[in-house]
Amino acid sequence: MFPRRFGRTKGGLNSKLHAVCDGQGRPMLILLSEGKMSDYKGATLMIDGLPGAK
Repeated sequence: MFPRRFGRTKGGLNSKLHAVCDGQGRPMLILLSEGKMSDYKGATLMIDGLPGAK
């Protein structure tokens, strides 16, 4: 079973899609989170998956 990624907000149940894209706009990492989760927390969860800088 997969966990639900819905969070209760003022507007109802929401989810967020956080994405990291390359220089051509292609997604490299995608994270689905509940709507009330902070963008900072989403970035923290994805930072370890980023490739090294050139």
